[in-house]
Amino acid sequence: MTPEATSYDQLLYTTYAHHRSHPDRLATIGRLYGLQPPAVERCRVLELGCGSGGNLIPMAADLSESRFVGVDLSQRSIDLGNQAIADLGLDNIELKCRDIGAIAADLGSFDYILCHGLYSWVEAPLRERILEICAQQLSEQGIAFISYNTYPGWSQHEMLRQMLRYHTAKISHPANRVTLARQFLDALGSVARDESDLRAPFLRQELSHLESVEDSYLYHEYLLDNNQPVFLYQFVQQAGDHGLQYLGDAVPETMYPGNQQEPCLGFMLRSRDVVEAQQYQDFFTNCRFRYSLLCRQGLQIKLDLAPQIILDLFVRASFVPCPALGDLAMEQPVEITAENGNRATITGTPLKLALSLLSETEPRALPFRQLAAQVAHRMDDPAWPGALETPKQVSPAWRDLAAHLTRLYFGGLVQFHTRQAKVCNEIGERPMVSRVARVEAQARHTVTNGWHQAVLLDPPRWALIQVLDGTRTRAELVHWLEAFLKNNPAIGTQEAGGEAKPSQLLEAMLERFRRQALLVPG
Repeated sequence: MTPEATSYDQLLYTTYAHHRSHPDRLATIGRLYGLQPPAVERCRVLELGCGSGGNLIPMAADLSESRFVGVDLSQRSIDLGNQAIADLGLDNIELKCRDIGAIAADLGSFDYILCHGLYSWVEAPLRERILEICAQQLSEQGIAFISYNTYPGWSQHEMLRQMLRYHTAKISHPANRVTLARQFLDALGSVARDESDLRAPFLRQELSHLESVEDSYLYHEYLLDNNQPVFLYQFVQQAGDHGLQYLGDAVPETMYPGNQQEPCLGFMLRSRDVVEAQQYQDFFTNCRFRYSLLCRQGLQIKLDLAPQIILDLFVRASFVPCPALGDLAMEQPVEITAENGNRATITGTPLKLALSLLSETEPRALPFRQLAAQVAHRMDDPAWPGALETPKQVSPAWRDLAAHLTRLYFGGLVQFHTRQAKVCNEIGERPMVSRVARVEAQARHTVTNGWHQAVLLDPPRWALIQVLDGTRTRAELVHWLEAFLKNNPAIGTQEAGGEAKPSQLLEAMLERFRRQALLVPG
């Protein structure tokens, strides 16, 4: 057993849902760029370095007709994951304790291969093996997701990593090394306060971040022997050596030059290809982490997106609701803010109507055809047909709306999907969250929502979510909350002030669950 395997067993690395790796996101991006990836409702998914299945298990619970295989070298992690699978009664997922270097073709082919937080943290031969697995076992139109630390952004972190490894080199047990590392980080705090030290801004930011992370993250990111960042262009070259090509990034915002300002924009626009453009973007933004998507060489990738591509996709709001959207007849610009902090100025009644409809529907998505038809109905304008039969019949009005939404998608203000999530946009009489979220809450305060996002819960909501199994009425939940608050008087909540009645507090908490896509149909 390698030292890395021993450390992962001794200091368990907690795995969570990574929404960027979900097959729906990969399939959406693939379709936008001209591929025909397999439908996520019936696909095969392999995750390399699955840990205890925190990313893969919620996918399997959600996509019951798909098949999932996860491999990891930590037997302890695999055992924990298999216990969760048994608790959930899932029969479409297998977690195997296996060395990635020994994976054979007997696992079969996969439509989506996921490798999050592994590529940079293994030796060069295993990095080659990861790409080899993708090349050999990816289906014809399949997509691989590989994340890794990248330069130039990781250069400063590498400085900190070398200091921590030097300081803890004489200690062998992972937990003891972490304790010693945290003591050293506390001492570095004095340097961070010294403005004459050129490292001070970076150290302040990173020390603040490391105070909040789990010990397992600190150990495996900063203290393990292997952590080799690469430039994007190097990663793409290595993938090309194995018959794979760069499809794009799982963060669509990084693919749109319009999100950048001069002089970065100028270098991107003058670049010979998308990889060169993305590499210059990394130089100017000091990128430290990448979520790269790969597909087979020979497939034609179309980066010039035609508006009709989104006709058969779903659209979901990803912005902070803006009351001003109600002034639909007003031509004055309206600014909306994305969940990621990006902003956009919205003009024109059709787009305002579309965003208003999406805001009313969230956290559910709307099929683009249905969204456009509802806009047409409210517009009552001959230029807006109420139906669409084929992409060739797209009216100029529909094309304009599709183009506007596509730009907002690349700004992170709306999301595209190939499917609808199993979430509610109303609070029922007997509120319910998914079985997966309730099982996750028994072990930790971070649960997975209907869009495969990790949601951190404060103590009251963490306790409440465990009893939202659809059997209790809202009146019964009020009584439960009264008893909980009486037995836990020191626990506060983010939902309401200290004077709020339990009934008001419950409604505020349930509304937050609704907005966070945690409530599911009964």
